[in-house]
Amino acid sequence: MGSIDDIKKKLKIENLDNNTRQDMYNKFVEKGGKVVEESQKKAIQFNRDRQKYIQKLEEQKKKKYQNFYQSTKNKNDQTSTYKSVKKELSGKKDNIKRYLSIYISAFFQGIFTISGFFTKRFSLEMNENLINILNEFKQVTQPILSLNVDKKWEIMDVLNLNNPYSYEILIRYNKLLKNDDFNLICGYFRNQNLAVCTSILKPLIVFFKEILILYPYWETSKSVLWEAQQYYQDLTSIIPVINKSRINKNIDRIFSYYLPKIFMLINYNLGYRISFDYKEMCEMVTVSGAEDMGSITADLNEQKKLYYEQLQKEKEKKLQELKAEADKKEMEKIPKFIIKGLELIDQIILNALDRYDKDNNLNQFAQNEKMLEFYAIFNEFDKEYSFIMTTSQIKYNAQLVSGNKIDIKYELDNLYIKFNEIITLMKEYVNLNESYKKINENQTLNPMFKDQELNKAEVKKSQVLYEIRTRSGLFFKKFALTLQRVIQDYDNEKKLIQNGDDRLHFELSSDKKAKFEGVKIINSIILSFSFSSAFHYYLTRGKLSSRGLYLAE
Repeated sequence: MGSIDDIKKKLKIENLDNNTRQDMYNKFVEKGGKVVEESQKKAIQFNRDRQKYIQKLEEQKKKKYQNFYQSTKNKNDQTSTYKSVKKELSGKKDNIKRYLSIYISAFFQGIFTISGFFTKRFSLEMNENLINILNEFKQVTQPILSLNVDKKWEIMDVLNLNNPYSYEILIRYNKLLKNDDFNLICGYFRNQNLAVCTSILKPLIVFFKEILILYPYWETSKSVLWEAQQYYQDLTSIIPVINKSRINKNIDRIFSYYLPKIFMLINYNLGYRISFDYKEMCEMVTVSGAEDMGSITADLNEQKKLYYEQLQKEKEKKLQELKAEADKKEMEKIPKFIIKGLELIDQIILNALDRYDKDNNLNQFAQNEKMLEFYAIFNEFDKEYSFIMTTSQIKYNAQLVSGNKIDIKYELDNLYIKFNEIITLMKEYVNLNESYKKINENQTLNPMFKDQELNKAEVKKSQVLYEIRTRSGLFFKKFALTLQRVIQDYDNEKKLIQNGDDRLHFELSSDKKAKFEGVKIINSIILSFSFSSAFHYYLTRGKLSSRGLYLAE
């Protein structure tokens, strides 16, 4: 019969109007004509009796193969029988009901055959192809994860800039291939291949759980693996082994093929009827918070923190060693008499810190305040050494040398005036310190006004401390030079001091004893010279030499 289009052309139907067409159709029907209707496709109907019969045969074959393989399987398969695996993994009764609907769905997805085995194609995918994909993931990630510790944290920080879990994603892809687990799985798919696969259910669930955790990062994984390879190339100049398209293809294969099919396999073997829903699947295999994405990153961040803390400690230790070495070299340049005085000063500071809580004169200053150390040292000088400027026990002679008169007593009297000026400044500093504390403790002041007043007091304290330090530096320098002149004269001509070999005596109460009680005058002068020289060094080159009110601001 000719085509309908040819008939239409011969009858010139396309040129007819609607009324003429309708008349022709009515005459066609009156003469017994019928319109050929396109047959509708009927929905597939299952023969329920046939299904029951197939199910009965299937159960018989399963029982037969189970009995057979139970008696012949090797030692590697003895660790997990059908009953023990189901009881352990699913927490259900030993007699597990498996749903026929799940089996049929898996059958149409090309996982199971009608006879209760895995299909040849699925077996091949689970045996060879999956291993190849996981090996390629290993080739991509292993070189990056094998970098030394410094580079490890560096690449982690770089990759995590765009996604905080990028480095963790690398680790998870690297760990997908577990040789022992996959030797068991591959051996099963090569040799036994039965759909009820309780002997490999544990490693399958472990693998499924790991790719399920990565599932929300399907597309992100592609960029992470490729960018990691690019960064590794920048570091080592080694060209990536696996190209970008291959990485993308492998990742797509894992999530579009293996994830749903392994899910179907587990769903059937555990006797579940769970839909392909991410949340339900996580509950099925119990993905805990300690296993989910982010757990590895948290551990890595803690490791990185500890690493850099240790690195900082090592750097500080090296700096301390270098500083100690530098201090040692510096100390070698310092005269011995100054070193002796510095040892005395260090002991004074330690004693002051020990007495800090009980001594009202000391605890009026902050523990890191420079004035605390200055006060302790200056107070020691005032109590034990200043007598040299005022005592009548030491007899000096005025001498004329090269037309210049040398009068040690006159110089010491002038220095004592300077000494008292410093004491006056120290009292001013103490008063400023008390004013500062009162302002700071006053809760009724306007906050802005309070800050202004505190700032003024702080500035004034800094000015007074600077004045104290400057004047003290000049005083102790001149005092040390005067005593040095006496010591040099005693070693040579003995003209400036009359009674250098006499011993000192102080009228003190019975519970107190002067530092130089019973000591030769010349020895007390030598020790005072050492102390004042060290104090000058401490003020001009030591901890008190820098600006500011505090030792560590």
